[in-house]
Amino acid sequence: MRIIKFFLIVLSAVSIYIHYLNNESSELQYLLYTDMSSGNYQESSSERFSFTNLDFPNLSLSVIPVKSIVARYYFLGGQFNKALEYLEDSDRVNPYLMFSESLRSEVYEYLGIEDSLGFYAKKAFTGIPNNDKHFLFLSKYYVKKSDFKSLDSIFKIVKDRKNPRIWNIYFSSLLSNESKISDFAKQTAKSATKLFAPEKYPEVELVSKYVLYGTERINNSVDKDFYAKKAFSEKDYSSASKLYVEASELNPTDYTLFENAGVSYYMNKEYDKSLEFLTHVVDSMNPNTGKAEFIISSIYIQKNDITKVCEYANLAAQADYPGSYGILAKYCQQ
Repeated sequence: MRIIKFFLIVLSAVSIYIHYLNNESSELQYLLYTDMSSGNYQESSSERFSFTNLDFPNLSLSVIPVKSIVARYYFLGGQFNKALEYLEDSDRVNPYLMFSESLRSEVYEYLGIEDSLGFYAKKAFTGIPNNDKHFLFLSKYYVKKSDFKSLDSIFKIVKDRKNPRIWNIYFSSLLSNESKISDFAKQTAKSATKLFAPEKYPEVELVSKYVLYGTERINNSVDKDFYAKKAFSEKDYSSASKLYVEASELNPTDYTLFENAGVSYYMNKEYDKSLEFLTHVVDSMNPNTGKAEFIISSIYIQKNDITKVCEYANLAAQADYPGSYGILAKYCQQ
């Protein structure tokens, strides 16, 4: 009986201690995940590392090794050896998540140790390819090596997933050396606008245009667009139309440049030139906003072509463009 009683006492003590460790770990994990969510790693959180057992439990609730999370604090605090030591310990806990490899890539990229950066970035990307961070650090490695052929190759692996952040990283990496941009990269940039709506993913639209046409050319287009808007606001429609035309020649994928050129010509009563640009928007670019269709309908009012007035007013109405129903009510009730 004494042996059993002693055993139960020991078992109870162990259970209490395990519960204490779990409770301590849970409190620490709450702080760590709060910091991770905010992106603000508090020094006050790291004060608990010295008296909290990080080896039991060694996995967080999200199965990230606890020491891997703690390693980031040491990395940010400039204790690189300590961070790498904790990441090595984490390999034995969960080697499949690639969290440790990803953080190692970040540490070695910061330290400028390219071989180690490449090794761990490749390992992380191979383990989990469709991860923004894994793609980012392997891209950085290939840019440092000026190996844009390999950059194209890893992008092909994840291209069909249509992750806008990865597409943005890919295009931005290419711009580090525009002379190395391949035909594949340019074709990919050309397809980007169709896959990612410009109004929802403006950053993808901008960098894809830089890749397709070159940074200098797009910047010139942006400058002309700026001055065109200024001229239009000053009611100098002749100058505005000229500047919009020049901007559209530099950046022929932006429908707003063609549309605004057409509107400027319309305001200057140059209806035939206006139709040239606006019909290009409707027939070739098809943004389906209804604006170009509405202006075309208005032009045909001036030309007294009621059939065309109603045709384009109906198209504008299908896009719920303001004013289109008024034209239909006035001209198209027969």
